Amino acid sequence: MDRIEIAKPHDGQLKANDNRLLNERGFGHIRVCDLGGQLDALTPWIVDTAEKKSLKDYSDCTLVLVAATDPPFDEELPILEQRCIEFVQTLRSMAYRAKRAFLAVPSLDKCFKI
Repeated sequence: MDRIEIAKPHDGQLKANDNRLLNERGFGHIRVCDLGGQLDALTPWIVDTAEKKSLKDYSDCTLVLVAATDPPFDEELPILEQRCIEFVQTLRSMAYRAKRAFLAVPSLDKCFKI
């Protein structure tokens, strides 16, 4: 049985501000992005977390970085998947001390091996 280290990087300040606006006026900030662009907003947070995780010893664990995006439109699925594949190349440039490392994208129902 493996131990699993799961990290779900996100912009907590942005989410808190959005929730505050939602409570105050009934709606939060409206964000518009290109198809597959949701991943772009998470990229700096995931890279920062991945760099920190690469410095720690998870040799007895499987490391999972979660990219939590909103459910994509059908037209967006192949674009988002391609962006994930390209992003994994960036994540592979870091040396992790873990049994395995994955990028999980729940909205695609996929895990990409890092």
